[in-house]
Amino acid sequence: NAAQVLNILDGDPETYWEPEPLTQDLPVSDQWWFSVDLGRYMIADRIVLKFAENADPFLLFNVMVSDGRMPAGIPNAIDPVFEPVLRLFTPNKSQREFEIELPSEDEAPGRGIRFVQVIATGTDSSRTEEVSQAEYERLQVEEPDRVGAIDYYRQQADGREILVGREIYDQLEEGSRGQILYFRREVPRVAELEVWSLGDELLMGTEARGGSIDESDGNIVTGVLADGDAVASATATETAPVNKFDPEGFVRFDLGVFFWIDKFWILYPSTASSLNKWDNYRLEHSDGTLAADGNLKWVTAVKRTQNPEFRAGHEYNEFEPVKARFFRFLFERIVSQGLNSGGSPVTMAEMQLFGRGHLPEVSLESDLVRLGSSRNLLSIEWEADTPPGTEVVLQTRTGNELDIVRRYFKQLNPALPRTEVTETAYEALRESWKAGIEEEERLGSDWSAWSEPYRLPTGSAITSPSPRQFVKIRATLLSDEPEKHATLNAVRLNFIGPVAQQLLGEIVPFAVDSLGVPRTLSFYLRPEFQSLDPGFDELLLSGPSDMTFDFVQLYAGSVRDFEGEVPDLEALRVGSVEVMSTAADSLRLSFDAIIPGSGVEVLRLDFSTTLFTGGALLSASLQNQSSGGGWQRVDAGDALASIQSNTTTLVGQETRRILFTDVTVQPVVTPNGDGINDEALVDFTVLRVTDGSPVEMQLYDVTGRPVRRILEQRSRGAGLYEMGWDGRDDGGDLVPPGVYVARIRIRTDTDGTSLQNREILRTLSVVY
Repeated sequence: NAAQVLNILDGDPETYWEPEPLTQDLPVSDQWWFSVDLGRYMIADRIVLKFAENADPFLLFNVMVSDGRMPAGIPNAIDPVFEPVLRLFTPNKSQREFEIELPSEDEAPGRGIRFVQVIATGTDSSRTEEVSQAEYERLQVEEPDRVGAIDYYRQQADGREILVGREIYDQLEEGSRGQILYFRREVPRVAELEVWSLGDELLMGTEARGGSIDESDGNIVTGVLADGDAVASATATETAPVNKFDPEGFVRFDLGVFFWIDKFWILYPSTASSLNKWDNYRLEHSDGTLAADGNLKWVTAVKRTQNPEFRAGHEYNEFEPVKARFFRFLFERIVSQGLNSGGSPVTMAEMQLFGRGHLPEVSLESDLVRLGSSRNLLSIEWEADTPPGTEVVLQTRTGNELDIVRRYFKQLNPALPRTEVTETAYEALRESWKAGIEEEERLGSDWSAWSEPYRLPTGSAITSPSPRQFVKIRATLLSDEPEKHATLNAVRLNFIGPVAQQLLGEIVPFAVDSLGVPRTLSFYLRPEFQSLDPGFDELLLSGPSDMTFDFVQLYAGSVRDFEGEVPDLEALRVGSVEVMSTAADSLRLSFDAIIPGSGVEVLRLDFSTTLFTGGALLSASLQNQSSGGGWQRVDAGDALASIQSNTTTLVGQETRRILFTDVTVQPVVTPNGDGINDEALVDFTVLRVTDGSPVEMQLYDVTGRPVRRILEQRSRGAGLYEMGWDGRDDGGDLVPPGVYVARIRIRTDTDGTSLQNREILRTLSVVY
């Protein structure tokens, strides 16, 4: 009954597979059986076989498994080797669920299988259960498939009864007739077959997820290592002897997305021996973090050296769950003393990574959001369930252009599927063969890249270019624990009409030759108005937290006014400019409204600031406070043709490879509370550090014993610092008078860099 057999895999206990009635010319084991190909080699720890509640189990049966490998020594074998995991020799009429453990021969919690076969070996056939005559007659009417045999008995003179046929029974005199027994026919029904694995095997499907598998030297056929086939194999061949523990090569996996991983399995072919395994290997993982040299930073998950045993053709490794997308298998071999050639080749059939839990990182992308007209996007809000250890972040991208792509289809026969053809081929078709034209919208060339992640669900300012007609939203759900996940429930976009149809800005000069030195810069801004735009009366300039901004002057005029050889800036000065209170890393100005028809085509903001790192993105926004407010971002672009910048990013071209500069010291501390020299002060400037790495000042006495540790941490480590020491140790007690050494450094990874002064050493004196 092949039509029903898939019911055993549908997860529904109400559906089942019922084999067809037996024929007399074949044994039951040749008639009542099914075989399941799981589609891939997998590690399973148990099989559960369930028979339907409203039917019979098999009276006797075997459960067999195979990992897919063919019998050794039979080159043309077709069927894989099966091994029994359950054999039922005692007749079973009542047990309807069997749970079969699959222990491994070694420490692995399970065994590798691909095929499962269930074979009935015994049956009661037409005499599975004795019933009354009334029940038998009911079965004849209501369930004819369950009608079994009728046994007729002859009464012997000595009181015994013997089984006879119906014809003989009918010819017997009444006194010679014995009992008549009625039976129900055996109707076996298998409801479900369940195979329980160690978890999700994650290397299969790598390429379908956009990942990849590659290796070091072109000797390994990587495609067979994650194909789920225990028969196909790949061989790594060594060409020269190596010293103990020298890495020979690697296989590297990009899984395409992040997973929680806690198990690693290597399967060797059935012909492998202890000479054909890896003596030493490591499995390393990476979450994508880069080391100082620009390569992925790797962490060891498994390290095996001189594997002592080789069991069951596989090797199993288990480790604490790691959140990673990238893995690499580094293999090593030990070559015996005196050999002049490489070690034996190693052949592998499969590599497998297992994981459990929710995905640690999931990205969801919206359909195209049509705003109806050009809109100034203000902020984005969302509602989400985020248990501790989880987070939801959003991103946006915007644009005005959509490309329409036409796809042409033909269909030569209604019974055949449509096929896509070129426009030319479509036009040449008969009308009856033309199967339609479909139009598909694709994002145009003006679309922005995805924004930096938004993390404030109550309202994050949108940083994608705006105003725009269209927007797409990407949500990323993050989790630091396998058993927890975030849920996104709703997203809201807040937008208003724009102050202008477009705002372009560029900074001059955009490159500075020295870091940590104050500079006066000009920010040029060009609005493009339509007649009904409200214009603007406020300007906001912002930068990284380590920069401060001081207002110099604001100018406004036509393009011609600014493109002259020596612009008359005094005549272009904007009057009534008010510097409004804001954070130190921002400059906010208020002025008389600039509206369409005012003759203003370009604004120039002069300001002073100091760049401490290799680059800083400056952002400018405009709003019209009198019409309800709402900042509109200025996009980097060609605000003035005579300015060769087109960027709002300030670049540092510092040639000195240093972290610290401008170090000054007030080296004496007299901690007597008189307000004079109560602290020893060290002033300095930190360059290049863009993350939140803390600055540490460690004080030592002349014997080298640490006495005090002082930390200062900011969101960005670069900037101006003043660190003081009051002459006390970590316990709060005054230290003895004398000379002390202060070591100041950034607690960040500078390995692999060419920085020259990674720390400051200065002497300080405590005097009473």
